[in-house]
Amino acid sequence: MILEKLAVEDTIEDILAEHPRLKREHILAALSFAANMLKGEKLIALAA
Repeated sequence: MILEKLAVEDTIEDILAEHPRLKREHILAALSFAANMLKGEKLIALAA
C-alpha cells in the first residue's frame, strides 16, 4: 500500500496523515524492503 501511494505521487506526509498509526520509520522500512527485493534484478525499459 505504501509503495502504491508513493507511486501515485502521495507524499510521506500525505500517507502519515491518512494513516495515523504509521510512522515515518514504517514507510522507510517499506522502501528499504522494496529496494532489497529488487537488488540484482534487471529492469528492461519498454516502449511507451
